[in-house]
Amino acid sequence: MTLAVQSGRFDLLRGRVNRSVNGFRDRGNRVHKGASILGLIAMLCLGGCEGDEASRSSQQRRGEKAISTVSASPEIQNPFPGAKEVRLFVEKGYGPDGTPILSRPEGRLLSASELADFEGALRIEKAPEAMAACFIPHHFFRYYDERGRQIGEINICFCCSGVEASKGAKISVGPDQILAADYKKLEALVLRLGEPTDVLCD
Repeated sequence: MTLAVQSGRFDLLRGRVNRSVNGFRDRGNRVHKGASILGLIAMLCLGGCEGDEASRSSQQRRGEKAISTVSASPEIQNPFPGAKEVRLFVEKGYGPDGTPILSRPEGRLLSASELADFEGALRIEKAPEAMAACFIPHHFFRYYDERGRQIGEINICFCCSGVEASKGAKISVGPDQILAADYKKLEALVLRLGEPTDVLCD
């Protein structure tokens, strides 16, 4: 009788142990499944973040390319459409009454290729933070119509590296931009035209 009772208690205890073990196994499976699901969600989130970052990087590159394209100096051609000829005038000094003295009173007529070189050297650039306080040009490219009337002028100052166009010029300059030039090309052109560039810079 005692052996039967003990055997029954042993069976009861073994059943409890088995149920506990099975319970731990079930919880372990659930934890494992939960961890797998969380891992999958994390991977999806990271993938989404990386995709967003890649998209932003691509958009940034496109934006930089667009900015680069906008910043590029547009080509300047025929700023005074009604002009039939262009002449260069250079001041070499001043008379007693302050009147400018020109090296050639009639100016130096530019050929078509020389005019293309001149206008091709002009630039539209971003305005620098600091600029020369003075602008006293001594080189004047003057545009004339078919009747010989002056209709426009582009002034160059080699002393302070400045360019200025008269009113009416078909040159689009933004609020944060300036009309500038490749001064080495301009200097080479002026020298080919038989005129000096270092005029009255002292």
